[in-house]
Amino acid sequence: MAYWPFARGRFLTQADMLYEPHSNVSEWNGAIGLLENASSLGIRNANKSWNVYNVGDAPCDFTLIFDLPSTATNLVLSESKTNKQLVFTGLVAQNSEEFARYNSKTQLVEGLSYNNGVYTPTGSTYNRFITAGDFFKLPLSSTVYAVSMDNTTLVSLDYWFLFY
Repeated sequence: MAYWPFARGRFLTQADMLYEPHSNVSEWNGAIGLLENASSLGIRNANKSWNVYNVGDAPCDFTLIFDLPSTATNLVLSESKTNKQLVFTGLVAQNSEEFARYNSKTQLVEGLSYNNGVYTPTGSTYNRFITAGDFFKLPLSSTVYAVSMDNTTLVSLDYWFLFY
């Protein structure tokens, strides 16, 4: 029998909980440590970094969509909490792809097409451009830190807290 011992947190901030009524929020809200609102989270520094935090019980996986460069470009994906990095050398868009998605769970950097508001995997992978570093998860932290990538534009970052 296989099982996953974690529960995925449904809310990133206390403000997110306001959209759904919970009669016992006061009993458990303080124990989790959610930020009041998302004003300190999200995209920063001209779309080069994304502010995050992880108040779960375990490091969590995340996906990050970013623009693919049209000419060979060196990029560094990093997070400022533990200073982990993933280095790309000579990364360039293949075929007509404009976007790529970093996925820490599958350890893939895959090409994406964008049509009518939907990103769709194309089947291309960009792992061959990785020359240093390792795929990393978002480390635990009750304070905000940055996930950043130089020489490109970040489009979106998705993650969920994991609790035992």
